[in-house]
Amino acid sequence: LGRGVYGVAGGLRFAAGMEGAGGGGFPSIETFAEVAEAGVSSPRFTSLCTWLVSELRALCPLEEDVSPACGPEDVETFQIEMSGLLGELRCPYPSLTTGDVTARLRTPENCLQLLYFLSSELLAARLQARKRPPSPEQANRSKEAVRELQLICQALGMPEADPGCPVPQLMADIEAKLNLWSPS
Repeated sequence: LGRGVYGVAGGLRFAAGMEGAGGGGFPSIETFAEVAEAGVSSPRFTSLCTWLVSELRALCPLEEDVSPACGPEDVETFQIEMSGLLGELRCPYPSLTTGDVTARLRTPENCLQLLYFLSSELLAARLQARKRPPSPEQANRSKEAVRELQLICQALGMPEADPGCPVPQLMADIEAKLNLWSPS
């Protein structure tokens, strides 16, 4: 395995903490282990892989796509599609990228390694997405929200807020003004 099963499990512990790093639920370490143990012929395994890939595709442009295996006849197609995706992602694990395509996911260790790789790619994509500057649409919505807050300040008779004033501070000022008017 190169990293050994324990190294992969440690990586999965890190990846399982992705819930807080990018929103959306993320399977537990136990789920990864159970699904990997079931292997490539399991619909749960191919569905989990497909979910990870779809989450990844939502964040970065990928040419390759992977469909879950709905039955034994689809397993080979799944493996061929996964092989193409791993090539596009430049997967560094020879056990997942070399040799007979249909033999690469025969062991639970390789299945777990695939889940680890896909989850770490997803984590990296989610972290990169957080660092991107906001889109023009997001910036416009943010400006619109600040304008609304300034109108609220104006309606409350507060002085015009400094354009550099952070939104949380503006909200706190509005709350303080409202608390002055509310009965104790």
